[in-house]
Amino acid sequence: MRAIAYIALMLSVIAVAVALIARNQFTSLKNENEKLIAELRGEQEKLKAEITKLSTQIAKSTETQATQWSKYHETEGKVLAIVKETNRVVLDHEEIPNFMRAMVMGFEVEEPKLLEGLKDGDKVKVKLKETETKLTVVGMEKIEGKWPKYHEATGKVLSINAEGNKIVVDEDEIPGFMSAMIMSYKTEDLKLLEGLKEGDKVKFKLKETETKLTIVNIEKIEK
Repeated sequence: MRAIAYIALMLSVIAVAVALIARNQFTSLKNENEKLIAELRGEQEKLKAEITKLSTQIAKSTETQATQWSKYHETEGKVLAIVKETNRVVLDHEEIPNFMRAMVMGFEVEEPKLLEGLKDGDKVKVKLKETETKLTVVGMEKIEGKWPKYHEATGKVLSINAEGNKIVVDEDEIPGFMSAMIMSYKTEDLKLLEGLKEGDKVKFKLKETETKLTIVNIEKIEK
């Protein structure tokens, strides 16, 4: 800013000099005066260009600073508490890659209406605004219908525990979900184990929730 003020002052001085010389009435100095006026006007144009350049640099610098402290991050998590009196929400959120590990944290909400319709235990998708001094929730919506999910699988029965309503299966890969491995599952209904024995090849349907996997259907694959 000081540089711009200095250049503006120089422009004023040059303008006054040009005006004074232009009024010079000595004919013998006319040609020299005209030459000097032309040189001064050239310097004036250069100074104007410098002012334009400096103004552009200052504008870009201000814009860059604003951008650096208006960063946004998205994550998912579970609502643990809502404090409407202070316009805050406590979340058990997932990791935000390259920014924050998974943790329980309280956030200020930019607009109170973002808390409407939410309750403790809800799964939510959250957008965070990062500034130089704080993190604020600027977007939040409930995740509907994420659970349960269902997966089809095949495998071989290794053991059956009818009393514990459990079955151990050497299962094949479930593409996009689980590699081939030996797993122990509970069945949703004890009757699903009837007629099965060790060594049977089976086709079964898994129900995935946030905390467990359960067999909801299973049938023997006839050779």
